[in-house]
Amino acid sequence: MVVDPLPGRAKQVAEEFGINQYSVDVLDACQSKEIDALLVVTPTSTHAAIIQLAASYGNSCL
Repeated sequence: MVVDPLPGRAKQVAEEFGINQYSVDVLDACQSKEIDALLVVTPTSTHAAIIQLAASYGNSCL
């Protein structure tokens, strides 16, 4: 799943890499049973909040 706050960009990146799911909300990825780990590629200032959210759902982060 690709997550990006801009819907058009999320869809574009997902299509470019052959990924069938995309969202504008990181919570969708955190709650997905199909996600094994999250790769956080965001501004450094946002890493802690995203990692804490993901961890609260039992996800691993890279």
